[in-house]
Amino acid sequence: MMLKNKFALKNGYVILLVFIAAGIFPSDSRSTDNDKFSPYIERFSNGRIDWDNGMIYGIGKAYPDMNDGSRAMAARAARVTAMQSILKISAGVNLDDQTVLDQLGKGQVLIHLKALIRPIDHSSEWKTENNRPYIEITLKTPISGVEGLTAKLLGHLKNNTDIWHDFPKKIIAPEKEEDVESWLVIDARGLARGKSIQPALFPKIKSETGETLYELKTVDEKALQNRGMARYVVTDESKEHIEGQTNLSKELLYAIQKLISAKEALADEKKKKRSRFIVKDAIETEGISKVNLIISKDDASQLKAEDASSMILKKCRIIVIVNSPIGGIKGCLDPLFFLSGIDRS
Repeated sequence: MMLKNKFALKNGYVILLVFIAAGIFPSDSRSTDNDKFSPYIERFSNGRIDWDNGMIYGIGKAYPDMNDGSRAMAARAARVTAMQSILKISAGVNLDDQTVLDQLGKGQVLIHLKALIRPIDHSSEWKTENNRPYIEITLKTPISGVEGLTAKLLGHLKNNTDIWHDFPKKIIAPEKEEDVESWLVIDARGLARGKSIQPALFPKIKSETGETLYELKTVDEKALQNRGMARYVVTDESKEHIEGQTNLSKELLYAIQKLISAKEALADEKKKKRSRFIVKDAIETEGISKVNLIISKDDASQLKAEDASSMILKKCRIIVIVNSPIGGIKGCLDPLFFLSGIDRS
């Protein structure tokens, strides 16, 4: 009997390998989204924002011949400029559908954040321009995490509720240990010109009926701190491929899954957490800065049911697919607070 089972299992694996080789069965790559998405990078003349991994990069450069011929002094000057760049880029970040960061408290909030942001070294490189050596230093600071911009900002605003009113809440229900973790993917690639989605720290998701499904005051505080409210990515993959759909019948998929389960049981391997992507189309954007996403009434109904089951919204498991950037480099805001304490040159 054991020989018979092994023979059947062996033949089953041969069939499975044929399916995978033919590309008609999803391979283990479905367990990760690294092969599906690339980060959306918002580029500026003095740095960039990685809206997928949640990181702001600031660039600074300085010449020894403008610092008494000292490379050490040039390096220090470049670091100061890189920090200025991070603050300037941060100043232009959208908070929600109406507010940009540098508008809060007439610039006073940014002055406070200047003292709290702790940049991390990213790169340092000596280069030459017109036979003049200079150093280019890039610093970075996270958007999410305990030391991230979001946590620092909300921590400050909790003591200044006259300028900000919405805050995340502490959800008592613990994170469930699941083999499959659900993520909502909002596909915003098909929107009309002039309606393209713009990244924000606190975007909303709404139904076409006007009902708000997702906003800052309904998410879990810890999840927001760890993940941020949304990851912004680019991809060429179709909706069907992202969801992992195939043309195989349910019966055949079930049979193949049984073979995979048998293989895992024989190998006694620990299961890895996989991602399940639920893809919905954005039909419109909303807000002055086009940061809110509108989905259909039917999709909204399905999403509410999913959230009741998996807390997909409350736990900030949101990915937004945006249009790929088309060349060009943005400038960045230079708020008035830089006149005090920071050299604008």
